[in-house]
Amino acid sequence: MTPRRIGGPPATTGGVPRPRGARRRRVATALAAVPVVASGLAVHTVGGRLDGAGAAVADGLGDALFAALVVALAAVCRPAGRPWQLGLTGLAVCTALELAQLTGVPAALAERWWPARLVLGTTFHAPDLVAYLAGAAAAGGVLWCTSHGGRLTAAAWAPMDARARRTTPGATPQGPPT
Repeated sequence: MTPRRIGGPPATTGGVPRPRGARRRRVATALAAVPVVASGLAVHTVGGRLDGAGAAVADGLGDALFAALVVALAAVCRPAGRPWQLGLTGLAVCTALELAQLTGVPAALAERWWPARLVLGTTFHAPDLVAYLAGAAAAGGVLWCTSHGGRLTAAAWAPMDARARRTTPGATPQGPPT
C-alpha cells in the first residue's frame, strides 16, 4: 500500500483530475449570478409597468441579463471551460429556448406553472436573439477578464506571433505591448 500524500489525492471527475480552484470558481460564479437574477427580476417587474420605448428597452435588458445568467450557469457546470465556449453555450441555450416558443409548448407550460413564463417565455420575438447575443458576449467578456486578469497573456499572443512570422519573412515576433 502506498502512503497517501498530505491533503489526499487530487479531486477527479470521471478519472480525470479537476483543475485546481474549480470549486472556488464555481462558488464565485454562483455568487456573481445572484445579482444578475435580482437585476433581471427587477427589470421584469419595472418593465411590466412601462409602455412604448421603455418597455422595449426593459425587455431587451431583461433578455440580455437572462443570457448572462445562462452563461454563468454554464460556467458553474464547467468551471474550466473557455470563456468563448461558455458564451456560445449560453447563446445556444437561449436561442433554442426562443425557437422553442414557436411550438407553443412553453406557453402551455406557463399556463400550468407561472415560473415557467420567466424561464421559457411564451411568444417568439426575433429581437430577443440580438439581446441574447449581447448578454452572452458581455458575460463571456467578464469571464475572460476574470480568468486572465484582464490582459493578454503570452499564450494568447503566440498565435499572433506565429502569423506575423509567416507573413513577414525574417520578422521577429513582438510580445504584448507594455
